[in-house]
Amino acid sequence: MAISEKGYSELVKKDVFTAKGMFCGKISDIDLDMEKFRIKALVIDTEKGSFLSSIVGDRRGVIVPFQMVQAIGDVVIIKHVTPSAMDDEISDIDICLITNIKKEFLLEKYENKLNRKVSLHEYNDNFWNKAKKLNTNLINSICNGIVLSGELEIL
Repeated sequence: MAISEKGYSELVKKDVFTAKGMFCGKISDIDLDMEKFRIKALVIDTEKGSFLSSIVGDRRGVIVPFQMVQAIGDVVIIKHVTPSAMDDEISDIDICLITNIKKEFLLEKYENKLNRKVSLHEYNDNFWNKAKKLNTNLINSICNGIVLSGELEIL
């Protein structure tokens, strides 16, 4: 979808619902592809008790790829998603680290403190850029996680 300044201001603050009518939150920002003047993603602030907050918690800035948008009118409708895994007391923790810095991480103290298995998946920029082209399922799974620090480029 092409976007203008007027379109941007009309889209921000709209309510977002899933195709099944579940309230997700409000649009707080838009991620634009400045080369194509198109929307890449919507940034949604979840609200306590909303469907999206039940998946990711009461987070601000949840990035939803624009391909998930089904309709824009008085409200925005996105595809309904069902989480394939939920966090519970027996879940392990997978951490994806994208960096060119080599450093040893001792995970045992975190595993003991959290009482969970922690797995670290390290990728350098070169591998990550190749993986975006070759294994989109892996990348999508990582993107559906929670970004603790930094930014994650949406495909």
